[in-house]
Amino acid sequence: MLLATFLAVAALSATTEPATDVTTTTAKVHGSVDDATGYYFQYGTAADPHGLTTTPQPVVDGGTPTAVEAQLDGLTANTTYYYRVAATNGAATEYGEDKTFKTAPNPTPPTVSSQRRSNVTATSATVSGSVNPRGGATSYYFQYGTSTRYGGRTPTPSAQLAGGTTASTVSAALTGLRPYTRYYWRLVATNAAGTTRGPNKTFTTVRAPTAVSLGLSRKKVSWGRGLSLGGRVSGPGSVALTVALEQQRFPFDVGFKEIDTARTSRDGGYLFAVDNLWGTTRYRVSTRTQTIVSSPVVTARAAVRAGIRARSVSRKRARIKGSILPGVHATVSLQRRLASGRWTQVRHKAVAPSSSTRTTYRFKVWRARKAARRYRVVALPERGAYVRGISRSVWVSGRARRP
Repeated sequence: MLLATFLAVAALSATTEPATDVTTTTAKVHGSVDDATGYYFQYGTAADPHGLTTTPQPVVDGGTPTAVEAQLDGLTANTTYYYRVAATNGAATEYGEDKTFKTAPNPTPPTVSSQRRSNVTATSATVSGSVNPRGGATSYYFQYGTSTRYGGRTPTPSAQLAGGTTASTVSAALTGLRPYTRYYWRLVATNAAGTTRGPNKTFTTVRAPTAVSLGLSRKKVSWGRGLSLGGRVSGPGSVALTVALEQQRFPFDVGFKEIDTARTSRDGGYLFAVDNLWGTTRYRVSTRTQTIVSSPVVTARAAVRAGIRARSVSRKRARIKGSILPGVHATVSLQRRLASGRWTQVRHKAVAPSSSTRTTYRFKVWRARKAARRYRVVALPERGAYVRGISRSVWVSGRARRP
């Protein structure tokens, strides 16, 4: 009989395994027993004595190594527990080695940090931040609105942050916002220990201009003279908005190029000045906003400048001459004003440039017998960067009487 008892004790064994699923008040302990008919666990806050024992459980197939476990409830938070498995077979009890686990601390209110905004458009924005659950399952949402009363909030995600102690980055998309409007926002996180609200933050949605008008002070400008361009920007955020004046010069084979910028006034108006127009040029004005809005294209046509002067050659004849600026191939028409006030062509000629900046012409005319006559020239350049120009008028006196 003593031999049988000895053999039974010799075959009986117990091994304690690591605990799992440890929370503030619960844990699951594990072990392995061999050649046992039953088992239980001892546990407590001291190794000896352990103090507490789980309800003994039978082992179905005690002749082979068997994994066993038990659920421990009613534990104290943030406490180290000792435990071991015990194997029994009716004749003896064998204990596994001691192991320990520490329950999680009671949660404290979560912390909120690193609040940032990104991807801000006229009607949307993305807000984000970091949440540390501080040991408790934590939910969160973002508050936002046009004042610190907020009024809007994002939905609370169905999945909560696990109750760890590591910060997680969370984010949400805000949509349906008003263009060019300041918004206040913050991140709010809640667990069983309390609620934490992040510091107030702000962002301003971008401008959303809808249209740009553009007009010229004059559509035809004498070569080398200046002109003004103005218009108005409409839509949200049109006040103090940067706009750019862009030009495209004849022959319009190169794209538009920015030449100046301005800021709109309180009513969205703006004004540009071009000091010198050296050739027919297209203009447009574009907003310097996230979404660019451009005005219709307008064209300022450069008219050649026709100079004229008259000089007597003899009693019967006079000479009319002058220069066309710049130097262009053109047809020059000499015109005389009739008594009705209409102008009629006297003669015309084709002229070629004498330099890059000048084309000259001359005509001889008969002087009237008595009354003075009034003349002007109209210069019609070949089709291209310039349009016709009209000179001032000059007088050619009548024939002088013979002495």
